[in-house]
Amino acid sequence: MSLPQAEVVFQVSLPQALPSNSTLNLEILDDITGLAFNPQRIEMSEKDDHTYFIKIPLVIGSVVKYRYVRQSDVSTVEYSPQGTQVRFRMADITGPAIIQDSITGWIGQLYSGPLGKAQGQFIDDASNAPIPNLLVTAEGIQTVTASDGTFFLEGLTPGTHDLVAYSLDGRFTTFTQGITIANQATTPVFVHLNKRKLVNLTLNITAPDSFSQQLPVHFASNLQSLGNVYADLLSGSTTIAANLPTLVKISTGHYQVKMQLPVGFDLRYKYSLGDGLWNSELDSAGAFRLREIIVPNQDMTINDEITTFQSPSLGAVSFLVTTAAPLPAGESVSIQFNPFGWFESIPMVKIGENQWLYTLYSPLALFGQIEYRFCRNDLCDLTQAVAQKQQVFAASSQPKTISETISEWTNYSSKTSPTEAVTDGDNISPRPDFSAGFEITSQYNPIEPAYIASGLSKIASTGANYVVFSPTWTATRNNPPLLEPVTGTDISWTEMQTTIIQAQQYGMNAALFPRLNFPNGASMYWSSANRDTDWWANWYSSYHRYMMQVADWAQLTKIKTIIIGDPMVNPSMSGGLLSDGKSANAPENADDQWRQMVKDIRSHFSGVILGAIAYPSTSPLPGWLDSVDGIYVLYSDPLSQSSQTSVADLEITLTKDLNQNLSPEIKSFNKPVWLALGYPSASNAFTGCTDTLGSCLDDWGNGKTDLDAQARIYNAAIIVAGKESWVSGFISRDNQPIAAVMDSSPSVLSKPANDILWFWYHFLLNKTS
Repeated sequence: MSLPQAEVVFQVSLPQALPSNSTLNLEILDDITGLAFNPQRIEMSEKDDHTYFIKIPLVIGSVVKYRYVRQSDVSTVEYSPQGTQVRFRMADITGPAIIQDSITGWIGQLYSGPLGKAQGQFIDDASNAPIPNLLVTAEGIQTVTASDGTFFLEGLTPGTHDLVAYSLDGRFTTFTQGITIANQATTPVFVHLNKRKLVNLTLNITAPDSFSQQLPVHFASNLQSLGNVYADLLSGSTTIAANLPTLVKISTGHYQVKMQLPVGFDLRYKYSLGDGLWNSELDSAGAFRLREIIVPNQDMTINDEITTFQSPSLGAVSFLVTTAAPLPAGESVSIQFNPFGWFESIPMVKIGENQWLYTLYSPLALFGQIEYRFCRNDLCDLTQAVAQKQQVFAASSQPKTISETISEWTNYSSKTSPTEAVTDGDNISPRPDFSAGFEITSQYNPIEPAYIASGLSKIASTGANYVVFSPTWTATRNNPPLLEPVTGTDISWTEMQTTIIQAQQYGMNAALFPRLNFPNGASMYWSSANRDTDWWANWYSSYHRYMMQVADWAQLTKIKTIIIGDPMVNPSMSGGLLSDGKSANAPENADDQWRQMVKDIRSHFSGVILGAIAYPSTSPLPGWLDSVDGIYVLYSDPLSQSSQTSVADLEITLTKDLNQNLSPEIKSFNKPVWLALGYPSASNAFTGCTDTLGSCLDDWGNGKTDLDAQARIYNAAIIVAGKESWVSGFISRDNQPIAAVMDSSPSVLSKPANDILWFWYHFLLNKTS
């Protein structure tokens, strides 16, 4: 399809002259194949030592993702003023234009100088509603708008820069505006955007008959809503095969996909038998093919023909796997490739009883020897098959088939001993108003969209009436503090909504327990923070913005419960401590700051608010608990010095600890209590720990895997919680819902402890099996 083009000039200034043996390239990026794998590099012309330019034709209506690269013996990508490699800049092409940029640094030559920032808000022009999940970028720095439509871009250099706001699902028009940044100043940006109407697009696809008809054909694109993560995943991947839409097979060699797309959106897409890189379509010369349309203002049908998936002059490599080791119910086999680092894995196709197939056609020409491995449900770090030999192959001119038999899975065995549940509850009675469930781990994995529904189904089958989600924002900067959503690291606005709705469709209530992601660890973050008056004011403001997004998520999806008080933010509370036991120097009004946060959450959210506390903890109980509706106790107290302690003895220990130690400590608040346990399935589980900035559970994984020890702890704990009238809820913490894993982690799913909870959840909630 021929699209109209316009001449666009890119002019860029450099911080210093290039070395004599170097050139400067404009790199136009392909964020579907992967930023590193299919760039178009165009050498720029020198205007003077510090200025380069290039004039190129670009499609009118397109949004170009690009960056600058210094080329000598090696390629060097530009760095942002924040000292990070630029992922991409964006240019909205509406006609002939001059785009002026400045490069601030290179690796080894990072920027050091004055900085300012931009902040603002994007509003839907028709409804006056804020617009979340817009990608906002300037000077190679990126962020995403929150639920209130606000954004912060910290660390911009003084001068004029193009700020671009881009809708990741295409629903809003792209916005571009030059903004002027001053040293230590904030530039405001408040914009109303128009929402695009949707039209129907039908794609009819003809594919060659020279590839395996058993493999599904996927649609890979630049839409986040259709599987583009908008982050650099393993080894530079940007899509995950399991998350991509699958085409409907009409007949041999003929496929179709129908979708609603926003008018005017610059759709970049390709067809694939894998993800955006592996087994994606090629042109007749063997180069990656990327298609483009500007979505028209009326319904449209497009007929596409795939040339090939096959690398030229190289034969396909087929992997035929027999699973002699049983698979957990509902799980599938994936294959993962490693030419220079592990990429995102790809689901194999089941072709018979215990038989799985995947055929690899491309990009074999890019690589020599390729290592491979098999795993379950794409969770390869935890579920890989135990290899009997080195798993390496290299393509040749002839097709080949590699046959493998999987006789053992890492962290899983179907030959576990039957769970011996202690079901004597000492006259315990059903409590239909009891809250019983599972807390999902806060470690977000981008493969979750493909597998979370199955995980939620398994949780619902236990009889649970609650599932607690732990979304995160990331602490991207410390001085000054900045908390924000990061694509690929934190669950997106729309994905969180979808996940909550899925839980509700399985008949469970959902709760949100917002956490923070600290890239270098919470202890390092707090110890290196300035923590002066201005710092604390900025921190509370940034955290408040996050809490309002959580409240908006909850209200929009009719969630019943929000839990606040992540132990990792304990230093921001009255009397809060650092990990070394020293005072965090929280402001005197810390409790009031948190009380105001609770009040503001209530202004957005009409449900129940629980305050989380770690038990035991070296920090005092925060005073702001008087403003919440209940207390969520993250329980990790030492239980015994022996890993052989019986359920009966554990009941005695737990009853004594809850009534003599925990209850008196929180009694003054006169609040309902949920007991949330996170003991690992490890031989050292009984020793407990003192929670230090939320790191307690992470420190326990050194013990030998002991599934029975965990089961006994949960058996005793649920009985005690069910008997104590002042305990109104019981939650199993830190559960991994993607695949069955029998490791030493606190996750109880697919372990004997899960069977224990199945019995007691059904009993307490008066459910039939």
